[in-house]
Amino acid sequence: MRKEILIILTLLILNLISCDSGLSDKEIEERATNITEVLTEKNIDIFKKWNFTLRGVEIWTKQKNDSIIFQCFYSNKQDSVSFIVFDRHLYSNEFKCSYKIDTSLFQRIEFKKSIDNKIKIIGLGRGKPQIIAKDVDISKVFYERNPYILIGALSKIKNRLNVAGISYYPRMGNFIQFYISNQALLTYIYDYSSYNDIWVKRFSNEKQIKKDWYLKIYEKPKDMN
Repeated sequence: MRKEILIILTLLILNLISCDSGLSDKEIEERATNITEVLTEKNIDIFKKWNFTLRGVEIWTKQKNDSIIFQCFYSNKQDSVSFIVFDRHLYSNEFKCSYKIDTSLFQRIEFKKSIDNKIKIIGLGRGKPQIIAKDVDISKVFYERNPYILIGALSKIKNRLNVAGISYYPRMGNFIQFYISNQALLTYIYDYSSYNDIWVKRFSNEKQIKKDWYLKIYEKPKDMN
């Protein structure tokens, strides 16, 4: 059952990836090697907490014990940086928002930061976008942790990795998967002792790029088993 669930989840993410589908095997391996060099045992653990998917904008999801505890959209443009959260996550402990917003009126809230570090707050989701406030100091909105710093740092790492998705499946096994393209999946394995024979057999059939790193190139995105 776990294997089937992982296959479904992987297919869903792969079907969302439309970029770099024409990469050669050599280019894929070069990107895989780059990932293994950028990430080490010291910094890879961040992706056990934060998962990433690209759907026009970056979607960052924080999970704990297989549950999503926070999710946001992130977009870094030349003249502004947008940070969008769902109403249910607006007052979460992740980025405590001090600005009082009636979440019954909006499904999502956009915090748009300009180059002068002022924020425009925009309500989205029900009818036309509505400006709630503008020219607000960041410290008056997020008083404990600045989301632009953390999510911005994650985005920079993602750019160095050159991937379209990052997923961690604690129920499936103790490994993180990086989606290089819609036909290439790189897996980092923490501890083989926690896997059953099915997973050991699966990873042994994939190409080992480096210790604990395994690459699978599929002929088609649907060929997952």
